[in-house]
Amino acid sequence: MNKYILKGSVSVTGCAAFSDASADELRILLTLIDKAPASLDEEQIRSISGASASRVRASLALWESEGIIERVAGGITELSEEFDEVVRQGEIDEENAASVARSIRENELHEMLDICAKMMGKPTLSTTEVKNITALVSQYSLTPEFVVVLGTYLSEHGKLTAVRLRDRAISLVDKGIDTAEALDIYIKKKESETAAEIEFKRIIGSFSRESSDAERELFRKWDEEFGYSTAIVKEAYSISTLNTGKLSLKYMDKVLTNWHNAGCTTLEECRARSAADGAATQGEKGQKRSRPKTEAEKPRYGNFDVEDAFQKALARSFEGLDDED
Repeated sequence: MNKYILKGSVSVTGCAAFSDASADELRILLTLIDKAPASLDEEQIRSISGASASRVRASLALWESEGIIERVAGGITELSEEFDEVVRQGEIDEENAASVARSIRENELHEMLDICAKMMGKPTLSTTEVKNITALVSQYSLTPEFVVVLGTYLSEHGKLTAVRLRDRAISLVDKGIDTAEALDIYIKKKESETAAEIEFKRIIGSFSRESSDAERELFRKWDEEFGYSTAIVKEAYSISTLNTGKLSLKYMDKVLTNWHNAGCTTLEECRARSAADGAATQGEKGQKRSRPKTEAEKPRYGNFDVEDAFQKALARSFEGLDDED
């Protein structure tokens, strides 16, 4: 069985497909990262990641095509042409060759497939690749225009594969983006993301989804108003998760705003400020614990001392007894 290993000479965060990867694809990649430099076979990856065997194969094919991982044992072999071993169960139904050929003919998909092959740098597509792409039209009712536009966008942001095109299209359909017009709006929105926003999304683990307006405003403030680097924002993220046990953009913003108001501009200055704030907080707690208890004030009502009044009244009562004797 083939074994896979993370390439030591590549940058994962520099991979264009990283921001478009699904949760399973990222989980499988993180499994290899976590076990590096050891190599893992498909069964080990499936057991650790919890993904299905078909999802493991498809994800490994993606990361291998992106140059992030490589096979190190068992020789170089092609993935099985059996369609049901490649796709995720329940997403695309298996179709026989006759059904696929009929779909290509009836929907006039020859041109779409030729364009996709050229974008992938191939003279022709394999049977599995054809099934992956034509299913987007026959089973998901996407137009050839949608498929070509999405393929063009993905090819401009990394190496295009049939698996990546299929998964991205299905992901968009799940979000309600299923027309060429909606896809055009989505792409324009994606391309409007700044480099800083993309990096900040990677830090907080939200690169696989669209940023909310509130998130974009925070990213803009940290980048444009504060001028903070990825390293500083990552430091704030670490502090936030350490102190709250979860991602909290509100807490992160509080930390970054505190640094900004203190005039911190470098990572070292931010860390020094955090250390100083932490020491001051511990000092205040220590003073509260060591402060001696003060004698409780005597209860007073208005301008009268209750105990003093009681003693005087008691003295007067004894004086009365002396007079009787």
